Amino acid sequence: KAALRAVNARVVDLDRATAEWSYFLPAYDARVMMRKMGELREQFERAVACVTPRERFRFKSRGGRATVGGAAASAATPANQTAVAMAALDLCDADDGPGTRDRRGETIVIDRATNDGEDYALERLVDCDIFVLGAIRALRAYDLRRCRVYVLAIAGSALVENIVDSVVCVATRQLRVHAARRTNFHVRATSRPIVEDSREVAFAPRFSIESPNEEEVLKAHGLFEENHMWREVDDFLWLKSSQSPHWRLLDERDR
Repeated sequence: KAALRAVNARVVDLDRATAEWSYFLPAYDARVMMRKMGELREQFERAVACVTPRERFRFKSRGGRATVGGAAASAATPANQTAVAMAALDLCDADDGPGTRDRRGETIVIDRATNDGEDYALERLVDCDIFVLGAIRALRAYDLRRCRVYVLAIAGSALVENIVDSVVCVATRQLRVHAARRTNFHVRATSRPIVEDSREVAFAPRFSIESPNEEEVLKAHGLFEENHMWREVDDFLWLKSSQSPHWRLLDERDR
């Protein structure tokens, strides 16, 4: 377990560095680097799945469906098997840092206006409204369902992964989206947003909720001016010159 935790920490560090440095690279080099990082994550997840003992198989009841650990066996996909393995081995290092996790049906307000030296995590949230009314160093949002997320300013990068039926509004240096479905992104960024393995996502300009210190914070982090990068999205799984079918610009009436 200790060895796997150490490897996981290295993968997380490399993932963060990849997101940050891709901003400075040509588009082709950035795509290659992101693809290699994705392959590394998949290799690590396979390794975790191999060394984690499988749960005992049992029958729920006569006429019922076979279950594994009480869940429907048909739901035991490789992706959530890996997630279970990670949880079982306590590999989620991000849980040790600042963040909001494992909430349902709540409105959460975080005022971090005086501390932009920390990363912040949003993980395993369902039907939540989250407002981060200050500046943070980096954002990691993972496993969100039917959530609305507003972050005033991100000094570095934002990584949003495994998000469904949600709305995200951020001002950031770079936005990277992985495995998103039916989600709208309202973005102000200093580089082109990146999407990977995503479907039915839409992009629009960032909107304001008129926070008292909004202009001051945005100017302090070089995020005040609108540069229309929100419409210059790179889809790393669509290398053709034509428009990607995986994302679109959000209609003005829906913004």
